[in-house]
Amino acid sequence: MCTLRFVNVVFVCPRHVVCGALAITSYLSSDRTVVHQWFLPPTFAVDVLSNVPEDEIKRKYQGGWMPETDQLQRVFIPILDRGTWFMMLIDIKPWRVYALDVSRTQEFERRRECFMHKILKFMGGFV
Repeated sequence: MCTLRFVNVVFVCPRHVVCGALAITSYLSSDRTVVHQWFLPPTFAVDVLSNVPEDEIKRKYQGGWMPETDQLQRVFIPILDRGTWFMMLIDIKPWRVYALDVSRTQEFERRRECFMHKILKFMGGFV
């Protein structure tokens, strides 16, 4: 479950909604002749952070979620941390990494930076 805060209202977003939205976005972007963005499912971050072997991750995500392209511009990776979602955005050119995080606190910041660093290290073989 993810929690989105807007003023004093709390919206709860189930994991299957996040997965569904990313699948639709990925499908719609794959209809284009040239792929510029990858929209990875939440399970990608779980697999990387859980030390699933690289060849298994490649087999699971290359093709459908990570189609071959030489014009990749952005990679979107949702990450669930202690019940709260944040989005890791890798901007390929210029090389920048963003944490789109509405619940950023000092308590979460260091751990989430470690998560993103581990995912970036893994992504080095893909982008």
